[in-house]
Amino acid sequence: MTEKNITNSEDDPQLSRNKFIALLESSDQPILGDGAMGTMLNALGVGFDQCFDALNLKNPSLVAQVHREYIEAGAQIIQTNTFGSTDLVLAEFGLEGRATEITEQAARLAREVAAE
Repeated sequence: MTEKNITNSEDDPQLSRNKFIALLESSDQPILGDGAMGTMLNALGVGFDQCFDALNLKNPSLVAQVHREYIEAGAQIIQTNTFGSTDLVLAEFGLEGRATEITEQAARLAREVAAE
């Protein structure tokens, strides 16, 4: 990652926002983001019939591995593993009421990997 990369700051979200805006404004090249988390998790053996978002709790090292792979491939922005983290979707897997917990864990994982 280059020095222009940003990381989230739980203590000061405005600082993270300002860093992000500065990155957008100062970059003379495309800013690279990550892609299909579900596809990557599936390639690592997770079936499409499983809840990818639950992996934030059940197998966080696997989610972190995907984040690392995207960063190593040149991504400057990574997304949390939260595509289906709504109570409506999570209810299909018996996880209704856990959207906040899953989302918070996903954000922690992404921040930790970005800080490595």
